[in-house]
Amino acid sequence: MIQPVTDATFDQDVIDCPLPVLVYFWADWCEECKPMSRLVDVIATERRSELKALHLDVDQNPEKTALHAIAEVPTVILFINGKEQRRIQGLTNKAHLSSTINMHLSRTGADVLDGTSSIS
Repeated sequence: MIQPVTDATFDQDVIDCPLPVLVYFWADWCEECKPMSRLVDVIATERRSELKALHLDVDQNPEKTALHAIAEVPTVILFINGKEQRRIQGLTNKAHLSSTINMHLSRTGADVLDGTSSIS
């Protein structure tokens, strides 16, 4: 299950986390967020040993929403070593989200391990 993250806990839960972190930015009023929430929950359950999955309500957490330039919801960002690796905006499907995660988690080498991998 996806755990909540807030402006106050974001740095500890995401930036300082040794695991890759999938952060799902959403809003109560967002219709596309409902199916996306279920999708992220499925991915979080299936990948719980590989990554941490969190959700952030953009209306309740304006600081991190602005810092990460969240212009639309739903938005999902994959962080590795505290750095954004990939962003998906809008509703997507399981195959696309899974392949995006797989691409980044399967990478090996110093660029991922030291957090210098570029955003794609």
